[in-house]
Amino acid sequence: MRLRGQACDGKICLPPTDYVADVRFAVARKAAPNPAEAKAAEKPKEGQAAAPAAKAEKRPGMDLRALYEAILLARPDRTAYRKLAELVPDLLKDKTFSGEDAYYAGMLWLVYDMQADKDDDVVEMTQVAKNLEAYLGSPDSSRNAESAEANLIAAEASLKRFEDPLKLFEEFSKHYRWGSKPHDLGTFLTNLEYAESSLVRALAEAKRWPDLEKVTRQSLEYWQNQRSNAGGAMADTASYLVEALEAQTKPEDLARVREDVAKKFNDGEKMTAMVDLSLTRRRVEKLEKADAPAALKLVEGAKDLYAKVGWERDYETSMRRLKLHGNPAPLLEADAWVNSEPLTLEALRGKVIVLDFWMTWCGPCRKAFPTMEAFARKHADKDVVVIGVTENQGFVLNHEGNRLRGEKDAKLTWDEEVPLVRQFVKDFGITVPVAIGRVPTDTKEEFPSAPMLHDYGVPFFPSVAVIDRKGIVHFMGYPEEKAMEELITKLEGEPAS
Repeated sequence: MRLRGQACDGKICLPPTDYVADVRFAVARKAAPNPAEAKAAEKPKEGQAAAPAAKAEKRPGMDLRALYEAILLARPDRTAYRKLAELVPDLLKDKTFSGEDAYYAGMLWLVYDMQADKDDDVVEMTQVAKNLEAYLGSPDSSRNAESAEANLIAAEASLKRFEDPLKLFEEFSKHYRWGSKPHDLGTFLTNLEYAESSLVRALAEAKRWPDLEKVTRQSLEYWQNQRSNAGGAMADTASYLVEALEAQTKPEDLARVREDVAKKFNDGEKMTAMVDLSLTRRRVEKLEKADAPAALKLVEGAKDLYAKVGWERDYETSMRRLKLHGNPAPLLEADAWVNSEPLTLEALRGKVIVLDFWMTWCGPCRKAFPTMEAFARKHADKDVVVIGVTENQGFVLNHEGNRLRGEKDAKLTWDEEVPLVRQFVKDFGITVPVAIGRVPTDTKEEFPSAPMLHDYGVPFFPSVAVIDRKGIVHFMGYPEEKAMEELITKLEGEPAS
């Protein structure tokens, strides 16, 4: 298999490179003939008793390690990576493995879960935990013990089974605290950091405050002793500790935590503001789905925190987005359209509208195109219109993953870029209308956006906005499949006036 692509994790993509790899792997292999079995199968000579049958040896079947390593090598090419990962359920479902096969079965289920990005991953995480437990209980578990333990902790935490992973993490952190290896799938994290962050998030969601306090104190000590500037990770960890202490009403401990965080960096005021802002942003994210006005008040109240951290642009974007909920949708402003004549809200009044915001360089967006196309077809006869929205960026990452720019690596002009985006839409089989916004050049903004992306306060890609039959915005954020279906079904049943 020959691959060319770009480095991505689950949420962001770096610009593509010209890296090319030849990947060779075998999904299955046939065992060599067993001499003992062959001899035992020979017909005995006349007058001789038949030789006792030799004990049958286990014949190797799927080469799980080869498949796992092939998937890791395929990661630069998102399409190849996804196709290989999607083999996992059919190959491994309802099968039991032992020894090293159990380890690679567990890791393959983890790869599948990460690329599938499903709302509910109980089945996958159950398989991860089952196989890694089997591996760690086998005699030959030393080779991949660190990776297996880290991923078992994360899987059990995801399943909200905390007793065993808390005990395991206690020993794991003592053993690997200062020498943990990079995690195969958790980009930029070590095995320890991956296990720790997974456990912390799960404990916070479950509101297990004493356990969260204990783990985050250990984690904060780890980040405080890192040689590199780990300010972001330290602030995030401290914000979880603050959350646990607030829930347990421990004001004196809260004051000490902020003081300790401030001592680590020269700009202590900025660091403590980052801790409080990290906690605020998590609370806003949870509230936004259920109570947008309450989320808006939280952001408004944190204006000074955004300023101290230097995230004024994020504050303004969040305010625009949160103010949309329950209010009329901004205009559909675009300078070019694909698959459609220019559309307007007035012309679409009486229909439910889904705006799908994406970029050519966004790996998760590319992965989501087939899902969004299927969603559009499923709801087309119920007056639901899906519209893709993007903007000119000065370059295009084409279907093959090549970064297309102008002559001498200059930015593409508008006239050069629009045809390339049209080709991109065709290559990915996108059939819904696509609006291409034009980024203004006559602005003092440091990071300007095209009108629709600006007015809708797009926080990341992919994002969706859902507009009801009356032109009112009901949602703006990440397109979780189950929640999207429920919201659209509800809006389909509402009258247009």
